[in-house]
Amino acid sequence: MEENFTITCQSGLEEVLSKELIELGLKQVEIGSQTVSFIGDEYLLYKTNMALRSGLNVLRLLKTFNASDYDILYFQAKKIHWHKLFTHDKTIRIDVKGYSPNLTHSQYILHRVKDGIMDTFRKFFDSQRPSISKDDPDIHILVYLNGNKVSIYLDSSGLPLFKRGYRVKHNEAPIKEDLAAGIILQSDWDRKQNVLDPMCGSGTFLIESFMIANNIPPNIDRKFAFMNWIDFDETVYKKAKEDLKKSIIKNTTLFQGYDVDNSSIKISNEIIKKLGYEEFIKVEKMDFRKVTKDFNNYFIVANPPYGERMGKEEDMKDLYIEIGDFLKQRCKNSIASIFTANLVAGKFIGLRTCGKIKLYNGKLEARHLKFKIF
Repeated sequence: MEENFTITCQSGLEEVLSKELIELGLKQVEIGSQTVSFIGDEYLLYKTNMALRSGLNVLRLLKTFNASDYDILYFQAKKIHWHKLFTHDKTIRIDVKGYSPNLTHSQYILHRVKDGIMDTFRKFFDSQRPSISKDDPDIHILVYLNGNKVSIYLDSSGLPLFKRGYRVKHNEAPIKEDLAAGIILQSDWDRKQNVLDPMCGSGTFLIESFMIANNIPPNIDRKFAFMNWIDFDETVYKKAKEDLKKSIIKNTTLFQGYDVDNSSIKISNEIIKKLGYEEFIKVEKMDFRKVTKDFNNYFIVANPPYGERMGKEEDMKDLYIEIGDFLKQRCKNSIASIFTANLVAGKFIGLRTCGKIKLYNGKLEARHLKFKIF
């Protein structure tokens, strides 16, 4: 049976996420603000969770209604057949997002929806009912407010999809996996050019680009919240998983990373080895400014420092000038994607951009700067 699903994403990645869904075979896709919606069945639900790179959570729409007060909210929440969605022994978490002029207290909204859920279970199972768990719930419920309109969703993902599971530890302020993948998918990379990250940190760009080049689903072996639903169909899930495995290819593209920080190099190599990618992704301790090798006809992708920890603005200016010099001198006939939240320093790269895309790294407004180097 087909249902309505909504996938959340970071601001600026909506088009990328939409293209991902279309490539997965979905036809009815609608782009919103930090969301992309689609109509599909359980096969597509399972498949999107395993395969999406730029999405955060895949939400199953349960009910949409108008609620001008908390009593209406309670009665509408109680009408949902919660006992047919999950069993009483599961733990739940409820989150509230959005804005309503009449429902202004998020904690009371949460309590009224919780009351509706608990009263449903009391009706059918006497005193047996789910318990609340904020940290590691089996079931995640989202209440979204848009004026008087209320939408209640069941989160099929659980942990956000950027938590691939390969990053067991990280160094300072790594770029999140969904954002890194989104930047790569926004770039002009043909997925065949060799890849260089001259300031690779813990290797997120290299790992995500390797998975993209080889069409490896980033979450194919992860656990999902939908596995705790009553209507979870393991046969369909295994079919979706097997179909995704069949689509994996073997690409001869090479991936090179440099960094000056010992701990970052150690972490990235540990992750790469854990994933089994060490034959294809090489990470070395080296200052890119001292590299003598040429990287012609490459895809260069980097997330250079923004300046929060380096201090002087002049240091940042010099660094970005040196990034531009490296691209011009060592990377002929290449393309580059530089992601930075230092909008002033980014201008000192000294190359004409062929694209500027507004994105965010956490709360920091940033730009994905795209270059063609001749």
